[in-house]
Amino acid sequence: MRPTDFEMVRRLPVMAELSQPVIDRLIHGAFVQSLPRGTMLCVQGETPEFLHLILSGRVTLLGSEEGRGETVVEFFEMGDMFVAPAVLLNAPYLMSARVAEDGRILFIPATQVRRAMSLEAEFSQAMAMQLARYWRRLVVQIKDLKLHASVERLAAYLNALASRNGGSPTVQLPEDRKLVAARLGMTPESLSRAFAALRKVGVSGQGRTVTIGNIEQLRDFCRYEDAI
Repeated sequence: MRPTDFEMVRRLPVMAELSQPVIDRLIHGAFVQSLPRGTMLCVQGETPEFLHLILSGRVTLLGSEEGRGETVVEFFEMGDMFVAPAVLLNAPYLMSARVAEDGRILFIPATQVRRAMSLEAEFSQAMAMQLARYWRRLVVQIKDLKLHASVERLAAYLNALASRNGGSPTVQLPEDRKLVAARLGMTPESLSRAFAALRKVGVSGQGRTVTIGNIEQLRDFCRYEDAI
């Protein structure tokens, strides 16, 4: 790993509260790879060999079914870890992961992660807290899919992007609009109509750049619920 990688590892949410000796034991034998857009990090159905953490770039999680193609489940950003439950359970991946933006990925051997969960109380607590945050994010996504119309789902998603970006009124979609539509459980045509409908509450933009004219108004429109 580069010296800058060690600094980034210490700032990862799951590592931030760990003592340095615990971090050193956890990442002993781990490595970092620079990977281009399109690289497959793991494939649905395979047994995990590593826990992956994003030091830079972006990763798309994909679910697939024979004869029905694939869909976007979630986008993960710098600082996130992904498909950790498969690592902890030593169970097959339920999703595939593909690099969406050139980045650097930390690979920690799965056996080492499971050993740390048994022996390092600090790490076990940090993992539990991080997984709880992801679980809440997933619950909000499920509720959106079951309870909200497409335009409300888009509004909630834009609010979440703004919240993660420090409340900035200008956000960048993590991928092109076709993939964002899949993440939100709608067709590209439905997404276009949803964007058009949100103009009345001050949403504008083109391509991946979106401007929110009034964040509070957008929150009220979709009854926004923060996952964290």
